[in-house]
Amino acid sequence: MMSRRLRPPVPFVSSLALAVVGSALLGIAAVRGQGAPGREIPPPFAAFEYLVGSWKGQGISREDPSLRFRGWTETHAWAWTFKDGKPIAMSVEFKGSKLFKSAAFTFDAAKERYQFKVEAVEPAGATAVYEGGLDASRKLLTLDRVGVKPGGPEERLTLRPNANFIRYTLLAEAKPASGGRFKPSIEIGLTKEGETFAAGSNAGPSRKCIITGGAAAMTVSYQGRDFPICCTGCRDEFLESPEKYIKKISRAAEADAKDKPAESAPAPSRVKRSDDAFAGDVDEPSAPPEKAKSKSMDRPSPDSKAKTEEPDADEAPVPQRKAADRASGLLAIARNLEKAGKPAIALGYYRDVVKKYPDSPAAKTARERIKALTDR
Repeated sequence: MMSRRLRPPVPFVSSLALAVVGSALLGIAAVRGQGAPGREIPPPFAAFEYLVGSWKGQGISREDPSLRFRGWTETHAWAWTFKDGKPIAMSVEFKGSKLFKSAAFTFDAAKERYQFKVEAVEPAGATAVYEGGLDASRKLLTLDRVGVKPGGPEERLTLRPNANFIRYTLLAEAKPASGGRFKPSIEIGLTKEGETFAAGSNAGPSRKCIITGGAAAMTVSYQGRDFPICCTGCRDEFLESPEKYIKKISRAAEADAKDKPAESAPAPSRVKRSDDAFAGDVDEPSAPPEKAKSKSMDRPSPDSKAKTEEPDADEAPVPQRKAADRASGLLAIARNLEKAGKPAIALGYYRDVVKKYPDSPAAKTARERIKALTDR
């Protein structure tokens, strides 16, 4: 099936090779001891964690020597796939590829084999499946195409990362029906975006994904604050249940605080409008007593009547400011969900703003968006 026209199986081979790279990287992750306890990553995919993110590289044909230096450029974006709030598999989107559009990378526990299913560019809608596993070193992933007719040509993908695990090489091979050995058909070399060859294999990421705990390569905004995430899959999962992960971070922060010496704990302070997104998730400390005011100050003059009846936002009582901040946070989530193409979920958040904080400034905008979405 591996022809010089690079039929669909071949593109899948490339993707699979990527998966192989992932597996190799998975093995590397285990060797480097980065599968720390408490992580959300499923054990079968711990070694493939380093595949998460964007990769850019070049593919070349190994069948035609004249095309050895006339390849094509493509990018692969790997992300986690979630179910019930837990990562269970991986997905990949391809851009610039002449062979495939997307792929799903899963693990068959019954067979104890990895499966890689790819959608080919041509013919439209065509798919191919490869199965395989890691070698004893857990650095080489080998995948063979399934569903091949007896006596027909065979296809294989192998993937191996470089020493720093920031680059991998995918090799697609084919063996003719007449027999013989596997021969190279396509070779793809990719480098992880944002990494350099100067980085050592022990160089650790400075930020961790709040969903899986893996290396963060992007951020998601909530209540005016950016939180690190590793992929688009984690971004969508966060937008589905942002408060769940905010509470998770709060609990982790509290646990860390308990482990620190008492003298290092910061003194509680009064919550202000400038506080971060976690201000609304903790009990409000009592405000310090204000200085006594003179009787003349207690008697509002006609000119100051409006100001005393409707204080400025910065002078509003803490509960009122707290409610306004929470309303703004929910509104921000709703807007992000609507922009992400999830109007039904966004509508729920807009309604929460109106129901829970009807007198807040955010409620006005929420009502307008509810009308716009329901009138469609």
